[in-house]
Amino acid sequence: MGRPALTALTRVLEKWIAHFLGIGVTIRPQREIDDAHWVWHVGLDAEASALLNDLYNRADVDEDRMKRLLCLFQLDFADPAAMRPALAGRPVYLAMAMDARGFGSATCRTVSRPQRMRSASRHSESIPCKKCLLA
Repeated sequence: MGRPALTALTRVLEKWIAHFLGIGVTIRPQREIDDAHWVWHVGLDAEASALLNDLYNRADVDEDRMKRLLCLFQLDFADPAAMRPALAGRPVYLAMAMDARGFGSATCRTVSRPQRMRSASRHSESIPCKKCLLA
């Protein structure tokens, strides 16, 4: 993704979080994680979760696997009090990656338009509530 595309994606993610969780965040594209106090990360798909977990745990990650990292972001909460106290003020690292076949591996449940229209709730059951996410 080019820089304008990454910037646009960060704005969409910020708005999504504000809409569903009611909290303000700032998300910025990153080239690397250079943080001696790294405490929190979220893979936006299964491959990215596994990769971030391995990097966090200082496991050896081969070059081919690193090349599958599509984008890396740093998320900062506008109000650190909205975070768990042990994590307050620390950034959250987000990533997207592709699998060995070159496909994304999104773990999110895709809901078709007819399913959304039939849903009694405006929000899908697969979206975690603010209490669950921040507790």
